[in-house]
Amino acid sequence: MSWTGGTRMHLTRSFGQVSLTAAVMACISGCVAYHAAPLDPTASKAAFESRSLNDPALRKAVSGPPTLPTTRGPAPAVWDFDSLTRAALQLHTDIAVARAHLAAVRAGRETAAELPNPTLNLGPEYTFNPGGISPWVLGISFDIPIETAGKRQIRIAQARALSYAAGYELAEAAWKVRSRLRDALAEYLFSREEAQSWETEAAGRAAYLKVLEARLAAGEAGRAEVDVARVDLLTARQSAVAARGRSADADAKLAAAVGVTLAGLGDSRFVWPGLAEFSPLNEDAAGRLQSAGLLNRLDVRRSLADYTAAEAALRQEIAKQYPDIHFQPGYLFDQGENKFQFGFSFVLPVLNQNRGAIGEAEARRAELQQKFLALQAQVIGDTESAVARYRSALAELEQAKSEIRLIEGQLNAGKRALEVGEQDRLTVAGLELQYEVAQRLRLDAVRKAQTARAAIEDAIQRPMPLATPATRPAQPATTQAVANARREE
Repeated sequence: MSWTGGTRMHLTRSFGQVSLTAAVMACISGCVAYHAAPLDPTASKAAFESRSLNDPALRKAVSGPPTLPTTRGPAPAVWDFDSLTRAALQLHTDIAVARAHLAAVRAGRETAAELPNPTLNLGPEYTFNPGGISPWVLGISFDIPIETAGKRQIRIAQARALSYAAGYELAEAAWKVRSRLRDALAEYLFSREEAQSWETEAAGRAAYLKVLEARLAAGEAGRAEVDVARVDLLTARQSAVAARGRSADADAKLAAAVGVTLAGLGDSRFVWPGLAEFSPLNEDAAGRLQSAGLLNRLDVRRSLADYTAAEAALRQEIAKQYPDIHFQPGYLFDQGENKFQFGFSFVLPVLNQNRGAIGEAEARRAELQQKFLALQAQVIGDTESAVARYRSALAELEQAKSEIRLIEGQLNAGKRALEVGEQDRLTVAGLELQYEVAQRLRLDAVRKAQTARAAIEDAIQRPMPLATPATRPAQPATTQAVANARREE
């Protein structure tokens, strides 16, 4: 080997080592380091149990619920439906899961926009019987992929559509949290009113039985009449116990709907001023609600986003019929001779033209199309059914109010007659029992109307307006309000 050839060989080898080392260091410097994130069930359990509506930071985050006036000690927080919904959106694990899913899908948009990396090929050889000035053959080449038919742009569009769909999933999760909280808070308040109603009726039946027993002792009533009154009293007391049990179950369901433990509710008070206030629903309003559901429901919008992603997937499979080009430049040091290479390669679509994958993508798009049409039909059916139940519940509620007004008039007249000695106590006690039973029937009608209104909201996935001041009923909203009004009189 001559001095010139040896020097050239040494310089070439040194240049190759330096280039390879620089390339490797550049790749390593751009790598992301791994950070462990182990799960600790004990710690997560303790963190969940520490959540509380009494947390000052939570109250500040949700603009702070008002407090009840008190003369001693700290006042418990009063949460209405709106403030409690904001707290649930901060605390509930379903929201955290949906946010994490959205972040994962959005990360896919960065992946979709990335360009494919080139490939570096190294192939050193040693010749035992060299014909040239050096026994070494050193080769270096690159494989640079070039995507065709707009595959990258289609991939980005698909990732964007999937990101939109995940965003609607987060909004859906928020709506479901609100929906469950709405039902749980309504049941929490209704169950307490129901328990109080049964307790009030039990007290009234006890008074009624006492009057009957006095009449029995005086020979003015029969044993059978007293026995029936005693059975009615036992039934009312048992119903009150059962209602208190349902109220305790409602406490646990409310805590779960908020995203805290039962102890996490703390000493908070819960109110819903518009719970028993309802607006009439005419045909025009019902039609607007149905249109709002067909166009603005979150799952409808998510379905449209999924369909857009499916169309992008079909376009991607069609684009794959056109093979990508691989540009393959290289350098070869062949026993002292410098050679440069320029090559191209691509897949020959001779055995298949990606027809199978295209067919699958078309079928998937057709499936999502039918699911979208089925969802719209479901929205129409759910809305019409909920509107019909709402109107029926309002009619039942109006009938219950009419019965209350009638019985209340009779009761007031009976009390006035009792004061002047023109009516006996037993008749007045019977009217009081009728009034309490009518109040519980009104409460059942209010519960049905609220359930129907909730069904309308879920059908259109939008809050339904409460009664306006002009349409609010003149009757007290709850049994508690009626009792308070009677005490004030």
